[in-house]
Amino acid sequence: MFGGGGLKSAAGIDKLSVKFIHEFLMRYNSNMSQNSQVKPKVLVHIGYPKTGTTSLQKHIFNSFDGVCYLGLYDRYGDLYKFEESAIRCIYTESSLSFDNEIGNFLDLDDGKYIFSEENLLTECMIPSRGRKGFERRTQDIKTILSNIKAFFSCADVEILITIRKQREMIPSFYAQHYHKRFKSTVGMESANSYISTVLSGGAAAVYYDYNSVYDSAVDCFGAGKVKVMPMEMISSDSKRFIQEVGGVLGTCSSLELIPAENVRKEKGVYRVDDIYNLEAVLKKLLNRNVSSVILRNLRLPRSLFPTEFCVTESLLSQIDCRFSTSNRELSNKIGVGLDKYGYF
Repeated sequence: MFGGGGLKSAAGIDKLSVKFIHEFLMRYNSNMSQNSQVKPKVLVHIGYPKTGTTSLQKHIFNSFDGVCYLGLYDRYGDLYKFEESAIRCIYTESSLSFDNEIGNFLDLDDGKYIFSEENLLTECMIPSRGRKGFERRTQDIKTILSNIKAFFSCADVEILITIRKQREMIPSFYAQHYHKRFKSTVGMESANSYISTVLSGGAAAVYYDYNSVYDSAVDCFGAGKVKVMPMEMISSDSKRFIQEVGGVLGTCSSLELIPAENVRKEKGVYRVDDIYNLEAVLKKLLNRNVSSVILRNLRLPRSLFPTEFCVTESLLSQIDCRFSTSNRELSNKIGVGLDKYGYF
């Protein structure tokens, strides 16, 4: 057979051939084992909102070498569509996952990705209101985290949580969502009433307890897979933040400073998001000059469209007291001195 030479019996195979076959099989099995273990690396930034997320998404997350940023302000418009699809899968507990969804936009390989979506936490922190396509969404943080884990099941996932002192976070978050949700919710029509609800242990209180949210994330992903960074540290030492994110992904960024976005000019004064204000609507629909003329001639009282509010120092002090103990516990767990940033 085989050219007349026939097949040698096992006894007739020389030792060199046996050694060659053995080494080949060992290399083959090793390569197969390594290939089966290769997973894409995904850093999932779940917020919080009002922690400089716009700056991170616009300037930082898409600046790392060899990393594909998935989300708002990405370099390629199609990836923003992926972000919308992914968030819908997570909200609705869809059976779709990262590998089959990303395949519609990129070839899945052993690449590196950043997925940033503050609304994963936002939807837990605001009053529920039905929205087309999101009827089955959950507002429970543990379920959200579980859904994230399921969606990215094919990947090696690490969670990034950015936080901000609660005395600034709570009124800032209220201002952002005043027109969208809070002004039409009984008991939350004013900032002071909303803060009082949080202080009394309302449903949103648990989400401002960063220590509790951290524990939930650790329970789901493991302690070594959850990183918490205060906004105040990111602002004062952005180079360190960029290096730490790069370290998670095994890469680097040419940037060292994070440009500021949406900076509040007057300390203590919060300007509500005016996306639903008459002025904003007119400016979107009409020429800016025309809309200004209409608004001047309507002479509507400004009280109909509140745009700013202040929070009393008494309430801010109560916020500090409410969360100081849990902030101290979190500081010990993550090894970051939150005390020097005023968390306790």
